[in-house]
Amino acid sequence: MTCKWKSDTCENICCENKADESGYCIFHKHNKNNEEKKAFIDKIKKDKISNFRGFVFEDKFNINEIIDYEYDELKFIEIKFLKEAIFSNYEFNGNVYFENIYFEEKVYFEEAIFNKNCVFYKVVFNKKYINEKNI
Repeated sequence: MTCKWKSDTCENICCENKADESGYCIFHKHNKNNEEKKAFIDKIKKDKISNFRGFVFEDKFNINEIIDYEYDELKFIEIKFLKEAIFSNYEFNGNVYFENIYFEEKVYFEEAIFNKNCVFYKVVFNKKYINEKNI
């Protein structure tokens, strides 16, 4: 069975990965167990994924702990970050796209360096954390 995830913004984009009994693949599945969460991150690193379209990040995301490989561009499109998302102190060496994203909790970009193009389009930040000062 193929993953039933489909893009909300592009009708011809869908996932072709194999799904489990939930109907979703490891990348698009909600409510992953601990083993699946580990496999999810391991597969991103092993396959050097740069297109994260529709991925569901249920745990705290720290780009410095996950993306330590070369890429031409990173696509964070139609993603749900359900916990903190940390992009601080990361040097983006390729183009990066943040499109149609919802950040459920805090997101950090302190001292991030963008060496190429960076696009923010239809990014939603949780109002609860806007203008919150970090000490």
